[in-house]
Amino acid sequence: MSTAEVINFYDAKKGVNMDNFKKGYIALSRSVRRAEWAKCAIKRTLWENLLLDASYKSRSVNFKGVNWELTRGQLVTTREILASQIEIGGKPVNSTLIRRALEFFEKQGMISRVGNRLGTVITIMNYDAYQSYFCDQSNDQKNDQPNDQCKANSINTSNEVNDQRCDQSNDQKNDQQNNKVLEQESNNKNNMSSDDDQSAPKNENSIDFDLVMDAYNDAVENRLPKVVKMTPARKNAVKKLLKELEQPTFQNLAGYFYDFVDNAKPFYFGENDRGWRADFDYIVKTTTYLKFIEGSL
Repeated sequence: MSTAEVINFYDAKKGVNMDNFKKGYIALSRSVRRAEWAKCAIKRTLWENLLLDASYKSRSVNFKGVNWELTRGQLVTTREILASQIEIGGKPVNSTLIRRALEFFEKQGMISRVGNRLGTVITIMNYDAYQSYFCDQSNDQKNDQPNDQCKANSINTSNEVNDQRCDQSNDQKNDQQNNKVLEQESNNKNNMSSDDDQSAPKNENSIDFDLVMDAYNDAVENRLPKVVKMTPARKNAVKKLLKELEQPTFQNLAGYFYDFVDNAKPFYFGENDRGWRADFDYIVKTTTYLKFIEGSL
């Protein structure tokens, strides 16, 4: 008789695997790694959060004092709540970034939205196709996964009822947390001061210039020339521009890029006699920024 010890990988005392198992799970296709949009950390994190927060079955949710009837694959939320779930440099991202990402997902047919002043119901399109259970041995072999993975998946399926009960509890906790975020957001707006911001860059090393470049490229899409390299001159221009912002944070800088693309006149997108278009070097000039916020651009 074998005396080999059978190790229980789902023992709560042996790590976080058990905790994750209790909270349920979602399916996430490996193809997301090949998607161009997934290179944007904000979009990819937001997409995963939407999948995690979407209801696995029809239910009633109390949100902002109102009962919302959600079907499978839906969630009710606000941009402020979604922004609070993603941090850069220890600060929640600007809700403008969330708005643009949601608009992108909607344009791609990934989600649909219906909302009012209290909240927005987001529907994950083809939710069942994303979350349906399957065990494809051929795909597992192609991806060099152990054959025992299918057995593990079967164990997960047999415990689906328990997972769903835990998911219900988690849904209620998420609803309570969302309401707290809304209250916090309201308090922040009433008590905000410039002294509260501790994320101002103190030196060049504290600025992630690659992240700045990615935010600009994501904002302009194909409407303006993209940036492929952050030269010393461009880095200096970014540092000068940050000093002009109300709060010198990456979130506000990225928000400016999006606002420029959304609100600048057609002239700056090539609709002029010369066919000239604004570019990164032009947009990050302090003179351009000041004219833009003053409405004289």
